[in-house]
Amino acid sequence: MGGVSALIDGEIVELTNQMDAEYEIFGNSVLVKLFNRSFIVYSNGKKYQT
Repeated sequence: MGGVSALIDGEIVELTNQMDAEYEIFGNSVLVKLFNRSFIVYSNGKKYQT
């Protein structure tokens, strides 16, 4: 186990399983910074990746 998960509308959503990922919370959005300098944003029920 590990990585970044979020509790959204009563459900646990796994954003990434990378154990060394950094994350920041901005209101209702989560920004995940990955080791390879890419990002994941979870906002308004949608997951966006670069």
